[in-house]
Amino acid sequence: METIIRHVDYQNFDNYITICLGLHLFTIGVYDFVVDKIKTEHNKLYTICASGTRTKRNCSKRFKMFKDWCQSCSKWKTELKKLKSDECRHWKIINWSQLSSLDWPQSIDEMAKVFVKNTSIHYRDGVFYDIGAVMSILTNMNIFAFDKITLKDIIRIRNDYYGHNYRTSIYDAEKNIFFEKLLHFIRLPTVCGYQSARKYTLALEELQNTEHLSQKLLKKLLDKNCLNNVRDVLLHNVQRYVSLEKAIVSQDEMTGNNKIYADFKSRLDKFIVLEEITEGRRKYFFEILTKFKIRNNHLFRLLLFTTLFVVLMRPTADQTGCMSMRFQHHWMSTIDFDFYIRELNSSSIIERVWLEPLLISALKTQTHVLLSAHLGYGKTTIVSQILCAEVYSPWHHLRTMAVAYHMCRFNHKDSILSDIFIRNLAGNIVKDVPELGNAILADVYAIDYLDFKCDKDTFSCLEIVIFAPLKHIQTDKKYLIITDALDECDTPMGNDLYDLLSKKLSDFPSFFQFLFTSRKIHRVLYEFKTLQNVMEIDLESYTERNILDAQRFIEITSNLTEEIKTNISCDLSKVHKTLENIYHINLKRILGTTSTTFDDWNALFEVLCAAANPIDLNELFLIAGLDDDKRRTFSILLGNELSHFLEHSNGKLSFQHKAFKEFLTKDSRKHMLFYTNETKGHKHFSNYYLHINTSQNQIDTKVLLDIAYHVALTYNKQIVNEFLQFYCARLKDCEILNIMARDVNCYDTANLVIHLINKSGLISSNMASAAFISSANGNHKTLRALLENNVYFKSKYNHVVEHTMKGAELVHMCKFVFFCGYSIFQIAAQRGYVEIVDYLLKKYPYMLYEQNSIRLNAFQLAAENGQTNIVKLFLDINSSLADPHSLYYASQQGHDEIVSLLLNYVNDTCLPCNGSMYWLLTLSIRKQIDVTLPVEALDTNSFYFRSLDIIQFDEMRRNIILLDDRRLLTCESALNAAVRKGHLRIVKLLLEEEVNALHCTMFDGSTSLMTAAKFDQAELFRYLHDYGGNLSCRCKNNLSYEDKIEKTELALLKEKKCPENGSLAHLLAIYNSYGIIKHLLNTGFYHWETNDTNGLTPSHYAFCCNSNNFIKLVVFADKDTAHLYLNSKSNNGSTPYHSAAVCRSLILSHYVDTSVKTLPDKVDNNNRSILHYGLMQPVSQEDTN
Repeated sequence: METIIRHVDYQNFDNYITICLGLHLFTIGVYDFVVDKIKTEHNKLYTICASGTRTKRNCSKRFKMFKDWCQSCSKWKTELKKLKSDECRHWKIINWSQLSSLDWPQSIDEMAKVFVKNTSIHYRDGVFYDIGAVMSILTNMNIFAFDKITLKDIIRIRNDYYGHNYRTSIYDAEKNIFFEKLLHFIRLPTVCGYQSARKYTLALEELQNTEHLSQKLLKKLLDKNCLNNVRDVLLHNVQRYVSLEKAIVSQDEMTGNNKIYADFKSRLDKFIVLEEITEGRRKYFFEILTKFKIRNNHLFRLLLFTTLFVVLMRPTADQTGCMSMRFQHHWMSTIDFDFYIRELNSSSIIERVWLEPLLISALKTQTHVLLSAHLGYGKTTIVSQILCAEVYSPWHHLRTMAVAYHMCRFNHKDSILSDIFIRNLAGNIVKDVPELGNAILADVYAIDYLDFKCDKDTFSCLEIVIFAPLKHIQTDKKYLIITDALDECDTPMGNDLYDLLSKKLSDFPSFFQFLFTSRKIHRVLYEFKTLQNVMEIDLESYTERNILDAQRFIEITSNLTEEIKTNISCDLSKVHKTLENIYHINLKRILGTTSTTFDDWNALFEVLCAAANPIDLNELFLIAGLDDDKRRTFSILLGNELSHFLEHSNGKLSFQHKAFKEFLTKDSRKHMLFYTNETKGHKHFSNYYLHINTSQNQIDTKVLLDIAYHVALTYNKQIVNEFLQFYCARLKDCEILNIMARDVNCYDTANLVIHLINKSGLISSNMASAAFISSANGNHKTLRALLENNVYFKSKYNHVVEHTMKGAELVHMCKFVFFCGYSIFQIAAQRGYVEIVDYLLKKYPYMLYEQNSIRLNAFQLAAENGQTNIVKLFLDINSSLADPHSLYYASQQGHDEIVSLLLNYVNDTCLPCNGSMYWLLTLSIRKQIDVTLPVEALDTNSFYFRSLDIIQFDEMRRNIILLDDRRLLTCESALNAAVRKGHLRIVKLLLEEEVNALHCTMFDGSTSLMTAAKFDQAELFRYLHDYGGNLSCRCKNNLSYEDKIEKTELALLKEKKCPENGSLAHLLAIYNSYGIIKHLLNTGFYHWETNDTNGLTPSHYAFCCNSNNFIKLVVFADKDTAHLYLNSKSNNGSTPYHSAAVCRSLILSHYVDTSVKTLPDKVDNNNRSILHYGLMQPVSQEDTN
């Protein structure tokens, strides 16, 4: 080997070490995912291949000819071949003698080796800890549904940056690309939910963001046992091959450059921790190095393996960094606030730690907290300190609670958008809280909205992406969502993030808590503190604390002498009392003491005040009519004094803070210096747009809507008429109407757009839809304009697609996607828009009693969706609206305050369960059982559409009834629904009533106590038992109308069905609830051996269903009596062993090996043995008789 003459580039070499550590952590991170998939397939193959006598011949090693293989090994090989993917190229050249077919039934490692290309390698730590082997498995097995590009990216970077990287150095850019690829893979929805992936994703992120390797970092990331193993291998017996990483060494003489060895030794002395490797051992390692010849500069590779699991040591501090809102999912939004937060935190000087216990205490007593103060009290800085808190910071507890944050910035358009907030929230939940995130990933409707629909309907998006997937999750943990500068997300056009949160805050799952910051704006305090019961912490009220913080700031930042510092005294009487005073003084200093100078720039400020978003600087000059000289002068001011008030970023200008705009436009200052008329700003915009667009025949609809917004707010008839005259001839369709209804909450703008459509001669069928869309998005002012223009709103919102659907999902789709037959009043009630509901009630009180296509009224919709304020409003009008349906859904959804209200008017009673659909009219049928209209008929060119008989279709629609009748089908009480969903507080409320449903039964005869057993609600079971729940009830099927229920509905009903004449013990044997079984054993329950209609005992079901808790705690609790359970027979003479065999239950193998030792020679009434049952077609637990 030629002499090495270069020196080590330690930074790039450290990067090389980092990517090798990254490969190691990545391999461990995907371990749970890979092993789980392989185990699942292994269990399936075991059922198919190992049901007979287990082979004792290792055919793969003994016989070269497949014809000599035994039946068991041949069958395993045949089934394994079915698992190979199209990319598997090595199957025909596998060296089977290097594999052990004897171990396939017992070892998933040995099974997985079949799909590793190089079978000759010895995997000292197992095949699943080797990156090369893992990538082979992922590529060559068809059970991993990844696209080829994803896998090829990982393989390529592994080869380029590690396997074939003989220069043993990596540049920073290469390192970042490498980690992005690894993190993209480990964050895939199918991978990220596993425990190892969650743990090592964080480790990979930390490794990627760490500029310098440190002892602290590697001690946290690496396993000391692995360190000792690798060190021993290298120091005592260097392997010729180390897995597929091929750190190839040849035991031969070598001559090398002494300087490079000195560099390496120096580097090693810095890296290796003394207490881990002694000086003697290090010396011995270098003696070994001098005896080896390393091919292609693999001296670096060999040294790397010495340091791979060895803790490094460097004086650089290990930085944890600030909380990030970045994630890699495909719905990633256009902005995050990471840079903004880091900059704020790095520039903060005073840490206001006295506030931390106040916030913690407030969050313990209230769900949400609002931190309020006028500008200048450091609210945003406090947020940045929370989000960037280190482990020892007083703020660290709040940081650990935080799951997401959002920064409202008046000069940043995207930060006020609701869909950005929802996408970021969902992405961070998926990234950081898998127990919640997996529910979002598993919901196809949620993913669909995140991909395509979130910006179109943000209220539906929030309900479908966050509320619906998470509403059934039970957890005691609290997750904090921080929203800074809430007031700056409130815009004149409405339909912004402020609007969303003000209306939907109460609908968030109870484990979410919000921390808001805001200026002391009356509207914010009223809508959040008063209406939403958010607890306010007024920063300004802590005068002494604020003064102390101000003094500390002066001490730290000023150049005062020590004498002054020791005698510091702030004369607060000279400090400006209001923000207005500060603005006034500074503008006077910059622009002079007369109005003349300010008038020179007033047109520019008028345009800025009227602008809804940051505006291009050159466009601003054109709209304001500034000449070249003024432009130059203003540019100089902007770079100096005015930069305190205006932000110039990416060529666009906006106010630094919303408070400055409010100061300029405040009506009470109309006749004072530095007043700006916002209406004039809208005139500037209108004149500019009407002028530049005179030559354009077509214009973008959203741009036209912006122009209409400015024209409407000029309140100038001449400009309005000019706008209408110019655009009425150019308006080609009514698309602008729906966009306005969705995005704008402005009465004047809506009025103008409606006049434009009317004047254009377009007959809009969208007017009624626009009214519905505005109501669905909470745009009260736009809705009012539509109604005052006599828009026909009484028609119901219908979607023809609803007639093409059937089955279990139809009701859900009609409630939350198609809004079948909803009125503008019903959608507002469902979504909690009190202002719209109140307005419509005053004008059209009859709406309160109308029903939608699912036969639900506005009260029922509000109760189901947790709209407490609206429920109270309706009850004050007519308390007879309270009904069992509302109580049922409020109980199921966990709305305890509404349940408490309803119990004043209605009782939770047993439903008739007599086998008839008594709620349907004579000759009518349920819509869920069949489609009204073939989906092909939606195509107007299709045969179905041309042959459609409209009269016949209308006749069918009259006879078909769509009802939300799950409660009636299942005969389920509100108590049972609350038990099923785990709502303890509601269960307590319902049982405290004199009339309750404790002993009511469902369609299968099960009580609420049995439902707790089905759904493993141990705490609720104990409460129901203590309250008098009957332990001796038996199940009895009352479902006699199965032929009238669509199959997907029927499957849902039977999903947790109780066996006929089954007891509580049967349910515990089936659903295997550890907590409930332990509770009953502790209370002396002994009815474990009962029979259902087929004579099956709980032990039969336990052995069939793999219920290890039941078998361990009940069946084998006493070895002397275990045989009584094991030998119990059903009506056909089968034992629990037969049940295990026919159900293909692995529990049989486990207990034969550990407890029973040998299978008994038991036969049923037809003389069929356990083996006979094992060879039968697999059956479900319902058929084990």
